[in-house]
Amino acid sequence: MRNSTIDVRQVSMNVGAEIHGIDLRQPMDEQTTREVRTALTENGVIFFRDQDITPDQQLAFATKFGVPDIDPTASLGQVPGHPQICEVRKEPEETRNIGGNWHSDHSFDKCGPLGSVLLARE
Repeated sequence: MRNSTIDVRQVSMNVGAEIHGIDLRQPMDEQTTREVRTALTENGVIFFRDQDITPDQQLAFATKFGVPDIDPTASLGQVPGHPQICEVRKEPEETRNIGGNWHSDHSFDKCGPLGSVLLARE
């Protein structure tokens, strides 16, 4: 699917799309924000590949869609100076994923979040 500012490509028949034509290091204008939100709504999960962003840039992106939540009960590490970002780390010798089985972040909240903004690094 081609939008006016971004290129949305479905990754499966049921869920997920990659978004191309955007550099998350740069501020998003309102048109692009609307198109990204539409892609999320239509596809359930969206991916931005090869984005080398800082914690500040990750938060700038996240705040385009709402106020990031700070979880006071989180047992995960936090990124210094960024209490809204939890670090989930798995070292090569670790064999179990964090969270164990399937889970949903903040499913206990009265009003659940729109989503999570995850940054994967290897």
